[in-house]
Formats: sequence, C-alpha cells, structure tokens
Amino acid sequence: ILGGSIILMMIMSLLSHYKAYFLTALYVAVALKLIAHATSLATKKPIINSVLSWTMNGFFLVAWLYIFLGIFEGLIQAFVLTMLTTTYLAIGAQHNESHPPKEHSS
Repeated sequence: ILGGSIILMMIMSLLSHYKAYFLTALYVAVALKLIAHATSLATKKPIINSVLSWTMNGFFLVAWLYIFLGIFEGLIQAFVLTMLTTTYLAIGAQHNESHPPKEHSS
C-alpha cells in the first residue's frame, strides 16, 4: 500500500539536492506571473509571458507525473492482489485427486 509513497520518496531523495531550487523556481515563476498580469507587463512584453507560461507548465507536468505514478502504482497493486487471490482460490477449489472420495455403505 505504501509502494507509491516509497517510489516518490526515492525519486525525491535522488533529487534532494535540487528540491530547494525546484521550489524556489516555482515560487519565483508564480510571483512573476502574478506581477506580469498585475502590471500588464504581459501585454507589453509577450516573451516574458510565454517564458513564465512554459515554466509553470513544466511544474504542472511534474505534478501530473506524480499523480500518474500514484495511479499506476495502484493499478499494479490491484493486478497483483487479483492474481494472488485467483491463485489462492484455484488451489483451494481443486479436488484432491490422489485420494478418491470414500463411499459410505449403509
């Protein structure tokens, strides 16, 4: 059940040196986007608006990647649990063929 969290923690531990830069860049991009719209700088210099839009889209792509990993991990767990349950039920439903059933005589 904790597989998705463990995978995300492994990815974040690999990127732990860059986590502060990632969050700082996200906050700066959001702040600049808000400032650009508040001061109508986005209409005067459209290159600023496009760069900030691409930056924020990259951050949202990372967020969607985390969501996809969580869903994918859930699907894998459901598949494994289904296969284990099916195997367990198939083994339990088999008749013991080495010993034929005893006939009761009256």
